[in-house]
Amino acid sequence: MRYVNCADDEEWQTMAAFQYMGKIYYKTYKPVLPYTEILIWYGDDYASKLGIELKGRKYLPPPKEIQSTLQAYTSNINSLKARFQFSGSKPNTTSWIFEAPAPDLAKLIQVKKIPLRWQMFQISKFYHIKRCNFCQAFGHTTKDCHFNIPSCAAHHPTKDCKSNFLFCVNCFSKNNFELTNPSAYHSTKDKSCPCFLQEIDIYKKSRDYIPQ
Repeated sequence: MRYVNCADDEEWQTMAAFQYMGKIYYKTYKPVLPYTEILIWYGDDYASKLGIELKGRKYLPPPKEIQSTLQAYTSNINSLKARFQFSGSKPNTTSWIFEAPAPDLAKLIQVKKIPLRWQMFQISKFYHIKRCNFCQAFGHTTKDCHFNIPSCAAHHPTKDCKSNFLFCVNCFSKNNFELTNPSAYHSTKDKSCPCFLQEIDIYKKSRDYIPQ
């Protein structure tokens, strides 16, 4: 027997819910493999929480220990949920993503760093935006990628790119389809990219977000 949990994004759901005669039932949305979590997506309106990115060294404490430390700074001890982890942007670092209601997020962001096992770990906001890990373009995932490159916007696999020319595929697409004119001469990974900043604004508006 396994519990049904809320998915972070529609692409991760394995079950779908439907209502009949006043009761809620679940049906398989895609194959559920042994020892995998059963996830269901209720839509953006339901997922009105924000993530917390915890950056640290390669060997982080277990999520329950991190969660316990974070909860010491919030009023609701059951408000935080560990979602997933991934490799950090710097060598030998790992990021854990926790979900928190907007009021608790505001408190934790002010803390900035927390002590764990005689080390200090940085806390920062995490925007869960749909973005391809292959080409860095917004609006699709790797399985739907058309091989645009984050640095040159050409149509070839990232591993084969030898160009030193920086050109953003997102700003390039925006220029073509919306007849706007944002500068496209930068890497798609640039955090000052106009399209990236626009995606963050869209994300904030879809959540119960308290600006800082």
